[in-house]
Amino acid sequence: MTVENPRMRLIIKSRPAGGYFVLHNNTDAPVTLTGASSIACGSIMLHQSKEVNGVEKMLPVKSVPIPAHGTAVFQTGGYHLMCMKPQSTMTIGQDVPIVLKFADGKTMTAQFRVEGPSGQ
Repeated sequence: MTVENPRMRLIIKSRPAGGYFVLHNNTDAPVTLTGASSIACGSIMLHQSKEVNGVEKMLPVKSVPIPAHGTAVFQTGGYHLMCMKPQSTMTIGQDVPIVLKFADGKTMTAQFRVEGPSGQ
């Protein structure tokens, strides 16, 4: 498994931050992302943006499947991480560790660059 372009978008500290990245499954078996955690967040939820009855909504999801030799894209308007209660370590221009958790019990940690509202 590899993580490409990991970043957290922080609007203001009193609002959730969004996590975006591409997760590559370089193995011969499918895997399932079931959660995430970080010392930089009070909690992290898996979310997916969807249009429901003409209204864009962010809905929690329990898991995200990644096929063998496939990818899952976490981006604005699709799957993303929601960092609830960003902590003082969530500072624009710094990296924060995010632990990705999988259904098989394995984890991996990636450093996510904290960006401001415009992605800078």
